[in-house]
Amino acid sequence: MELKTETGALHYASETDLGKAVGAQTEDALTLAALTDAFAAMREAGLTPVARLFAFKDATAPKKLADAKITTTGHADWTWYDGDPQNGGKPWLNPYSDAAQTYIVSLAEELYTAGAGALLLDGVCFPTQTAQAQLAVGNNAALSKAEVLKQFITRVHNLREDAPLLLCGSVNAFLGNNTAGFDGNPRDFGCTAIVPDLRLSALGKRLVIGDKKFTPSDETLADITAAAVAALKVADTLQESIAVTVELKNGLSEAQKETISKRLTAEEMVATIAYSAKEEKAEEEEFRKMFGSSFEEILPENPLLDSFELTLTSASSDKELLDSFIAAAGRIEGVDRVSYPALMAERLHATVNKIRLVLLLFGGALLVISLILLGNTIRLAIFSKRYLINTMKLVGATKWFIMRPFLGSSLTQGILAGTAASALFGLAVYGLNEAVPELMTIAEAGKIAIILGSMIAGGIIISGLFTFAALNKFINMKSNKIYLY
Repeated sequence: MELKTETGALHYASETDLGKAVGAQTEDALTLAALTDAFAAMREAGLTPVARLFAFKDATAPKKLADAKITTTGHADWTWYDGDPQNGGKPWLNPYSDAAQTYIVSLAEELYTAGAGALLLDGVCFPTQTAQAQLAVGNNAALSKAEVLKQFITRVHNLREDAPLLLCGSVNAFLGNNTAGFDGNPRDFGCTAIVPDLRLSALGKRLVIGDKKFTPSDETLADITAAAVAALKVADTLQESIAVTVELKNGLSEAQKETISKRLTAEEMVATIAYSAKEEKAEEEEFRKMFGSSFEEILPENPLLDSFELTLTSASSDKELLDSFIAAAGRIEGVDRVSYPALMAERLHATVNKIRLVLLLFGGALLVISLILLGNTIRLAIFSKRYLINTMKLVGATKWFIMRPFLGSSLTQGILAGTAASALFGLAVYGLNEAVPELMTIAEAGKIAIILGSMIAGGIIISGLFTFAALNKFINMKSNKIYLY
């Protein structure tokens, strides 16, 4: 039963002092006695009464409780709004305020006394737009936002430790993707269970969980629930490599499962593989936290599927290879769907690309500097031999006869320099591969051999070209100009 809305309205007549002071009950609000009778009737019918309360997202109480509201910076008596009031901006209760916490706690205690078997708290957060908002006040001022919210959850939970305390919020918040209003993951606040808000009306026309998209017309609650559970599980089990869940169709024989296992194991990208039965998944702590100990009362059947849990090698950081593997796994007969933490994979790819870009820019800068230094060094070396070159010309030496010893020496130095650079590169690759294997997508024998060969060839070509250019200049220069140069 929703007894306190996000506007702050109460659907029952509170008899607490603060509840009376706020006076937020609606016209059709139940009396406390009628609410108590309703809770009792639910219990007699074998149901557990759950009271839903919006906490700090409250647009009514701040107008009545001066010490409980978020105020404007520099004006302790001015009410802060999360936007222009004329355009729908609303005031908020301040989680830092002891008066605000006490108001909500007193309502929770009253509902427990009336017979509520569990509480569902919503709006346990800060506004995301806090410009000019004076938040940190009172004895809680030294605490972070997350610590304040945890403190509040503890106060409510201590009222009745044997009663489930449920926390409602968006799926993205519980996944840790959008926690601005919580200053952390609300799953860590100490509630008995979490209740992700899966209403499509609250999430928009399309619900996106990982790489799955759902619409009201073609997806069931079980599908959405299964994806949410899988995503929440992934959020807790992200490791150094990409984790992939290959879900199987219902009704497969053991032989068929074994065949799928062998095909997946044969893939070079698969590091480990483990079978997970749907019955075991339903007993996992995260699933029970989400729906309570009796989820069977919420869902008509177990929505989960048997699956193979895979961890991939460092090659999964290559997006093309990863996408190809995911597509191939999805085409295996008996596989229902393949899911993986797309957001994590994207972040990994983005990180790798950033590292590559930085290394490319750094390497490019070093290359330019090296070429300038190399060119000047060779040119100065040839410059010091200009009189010898001119003398050889005067006695009838051909152009190539003059160039031959210089080019030979240059090519030898190029080979030595390329070999030294290749050795240093090989050591760097080995060290980086040992320290951060996920980033070393280039660390393959074939690619390494190409790079090492290219470095040696580059040393020869660059050294030879600079030497040839400098020699050609002085060989073609007239004798009178050489002595004036």
